[in-house]
Amino acid sequence: MLGTNNIDHHRTADYTAFARALSGHTDRAAGLRASMTAPAILLLGNDPTEQHPALAWNLRTNVRHNNARITW
Repeated sequence: MLGTNNIDHHRTADYTAFARALSGHTDRAAGLRASMTAPAILLLGNDPTEQHPALAWNLRTNVRHNNARITW
């Protein structure tokens, strides 16, 4: 349920189906480099500083240099 600690994306994710759904389509996924220039970022249930320090660095840099908006 949203708003609780009962969300687990690691054990239930079907990465194969996700990759298959994205294949052949452009602009549906972003790489780490895109986080440096995206005008807006939506974070869902994670803490980039703890889980992905390189992404956290990019997000902070983007906010400082480009006034990007981050929503979580």
